[in-house]
Amino acid sequence: MERWVNNAWVNISRNTTTYGPNHNRLILLAESWTNNAWVNGLRVTSTYDNDFNEITNLAELWSDTAWTNNSQITNTYDGNHNMLTSLDISWVINAWENSSRNTITYDNNHNKLTNLTEIWAYNTWYSTSRVTDTYDINNNLLTELVESTFNNVWGNSSRETKTYNNNNNILTDLVESWTNSAWVNSNKQIHTYDVNGNTSKLENFTWSSNQWVYSIGNLDLIQNAGKLKINYYGAIVTFQFTV
Repeated sequence: MERWVNNAWVNISRNTTTYGPNHNRLILLAESWTNNAWVNGLRVTSTYDNDFNEITNLAELWSDTAWTNNSQITNTYDGNHNMLTSLDISWVINAWENSSRNTITYDNNHNKLTNLTEIWAYNTWYSTSRVTDTYDINNNLLTELVESTFNNVWGNSSRETKTYNNNNNILTDLVESWTNSAWVNSNKQIHTYDVNGNTSKLENFTWSSNQWVYSIGNLDLIQNAGKLKINYYGAIVTFQFTV
C-alpha cells in the first residue's frame, strides 16, 4: 500500500504471500515502511494434511530482532473434510495457553448441525454459545438457532428462518431476537424472481413500531445454486436481465 504525500507516492505497508504446489497459502508476511526500510510486523504460517485441509495456523509478531509466538489455531477433520474441532491457543508468558475452541457436528449430507463455542478460564472449558441448524430435504438451510449460556443454563439469543420456492431459490430470510421470553422480529429480507428464475428484486426491512419498514442494509444476490453471491448495500435493489 502506498499513500500520496507531497506530490509523491510513499510506501506504507506490504503483504507478501507464498503458496504450496496445490495453491494453498503457506506464509503471509506483513511489513510496514519505517525509516525508509521495510520492517517485519506479522507472519502467519499454515500447514496442511494430505487432503489439503488446513491443520495449523500460526501467527507470530516481530519483536526487535526475532519472531515471537502470538496465537495458533489447530483444526481437525473427519474423512469427508468436514471440520470437527478448531482450537485457538495464545502465547502467554512464554507458554501456550488455551483460549477458545469450537466443536462442530454434521448430518449424513455434510450439512452443519451444531457449532459449540467454548472459552478457557480458570483451567476449565466453559460453554458460551451454541448454533443449531436445520435443513429441508433439498439441503436448504431452514433455521439457525443461536443460544448462549448464563449460569450454566442455555437460553435463546437469536433465530433465523428461511423459506424457498420450488427451484430452491430463497424467498424470505427472517431474523428474530429473544426478548422478554418471546421471539421478537428484528430484520427481514424478501427475494423476488422473474419468470425465468432470475432475481428481479431484493428488499430489506427492519421491525419498528410493530410493523416492517424499509431499512438500509446488506443484501445478497445469490445465483447458480448458491455458488455465486454478490453483496449490495441498500433497502431495495432491482435487477433486469436480457436474453
